[in-house]
Amino acid sequence: MKKEEYKKREERRLEKIVRKYHLKRGADFPKATAKYKRSMAEYLRLEGAVKEILDRRGESVVLRWAYLAFARKAFRLLKEGSESEAISLLSEWGKRGLKEKVLKEIYKKCRELVRGEK
Repeated sequence: MKKEEYKKREERRLEKIVRKYHLKRGADFPKATAKYKRSMAEYLRLEGAVKEILDRRGESVVLRWAYLAFARKAFRLLKEGSESEAISLLSEWGKRGLKEKVLKEIYKKCRELVRGEK
């Protein structure tokens, strides 16, 4: 898929997620809804980047959930500032059968996204 298609799909998903959150909890809390929208936008951007990497590398769709779980965990740890823990995830998830090169590329992308936000 092209970047434009990912971006459009990401925007549609974000609006759908935020609308659902707003109807359930956020109607009385506009600041919380705005914060939720920002955090979901970050995760959807991360998810799109990881899916691009996996598509480019030709990785199995069956393992996509594992790579996405690694990316979310590494992204969270990097945002919290514990880079050493995030680096240790590379070997941990590599032992689970995921390819080290792909994990390193995903880790680099997570670092780029975190640095771009600060």
